[in-house]
Amino acid sequence: MADALRVKTFRSPDGKRRIEILNVGNGLFRFARSEFVLSRDEIDRQNHGEGYWTIETPSGLYSSAEEAEAGARAETSWMQELPR
Repeated sequence: MADALRVKTFRSPDGKRRIEILNVGNGLFRFARSEFVLSRDEIDRQNHGEGYWTIETPSGLYSSAEEAEAGARAETSWMQELPR
């Protein structure tokens, strides 16, 4: 996934999760889910601005960015609330 090009990013209404639609080359696309996690130091200080994104296992491959987005919407409940 390191060489994938980000096509589109969707953020959850609470800002803690995101879905990225990625062009992985050779005419193929996938989506990847991420969740924002606060570092332990930031939680201890109650300064909720610093942290990092964790990446879940990416989806399978799709033949277009639109198909990857449709797959992400079908599998991710909060995306169904977002406008198309």
